[in-house]
Amino acid sequence: MSIVDADGHLEENHIDWKARLPEKYKSLAPERRDSGNGQLRTIIEGKAWPRPSGLGIGVGGPYSRPHPRRAGMTDPHARLVDMDSEKIDVAVLFGAGLSGTLPALDDAGLAAALAEARNTWLAEYCAANPKRIKGTAALAQQDIDASVKELRRSVKELGMVGASIFPNIKGRHLGDPYYFPLYAEAEKLNVPICVHMFLGRYGSDATGTERVDKFF
Repeated sequence: MSIVDADGHLEENHIDWKARLPEKYKSLAPERRDSGNGQLRTIIEGKAWPRPSGLGIGVGGPYSRPHPRRAGMTDPHARLVDMDSEKIDVAVLFGAGLSGTLPALDDAGLAAALAEARNTWLAEYCAANPKRIKGTAALAQQDIDASVKELRRSVKELGMVGASIFPNIKGRHLGDPYYFPLYAEAEKLNVPICVHMFLGRYGSDATGTERVDKFF
């Protein structure tokens, strides 16, 4: 029996995104800044992510203690050692702060550039053993045409096995016809669209927040 980790995660804060963005967006690259409580927050578009409070945030930052990290969240070779120890044959990987933020940015062009940079980096990570480490693409949901194009590139050129998207962006839910071109492309490519609940972001809400007031 093959054992698959269907919800593996990565750390993305160690990447120099400025170096990976096109020239026009380098000055807008995510930055890590001290939050005032001894921890760093990611700053994009002048905002700290994730937002510190709000409907559905539940366990949002700033956090009172650092999140536990393992070397495999940044080093694929260390991840493979962990997978062996847990007898995991294949891991399907999702993102962290950046991929869980870019779909809610105000600047659609910046979001698309970040998605492309992030997915290219993830493909480099997966290249350590592409048979065992599989990536899912982050998409700029603000621009459906860019999302379709990036999904196609991520699957055909980078070897991704699907995409991860927000359930609710600026009041637009996943049943909105706006998303139909993306679904059609995923069907054509024979890959799944994975819906990650997330914790709530500026301009977006976590799954079910129209009915509950805490993520849990």
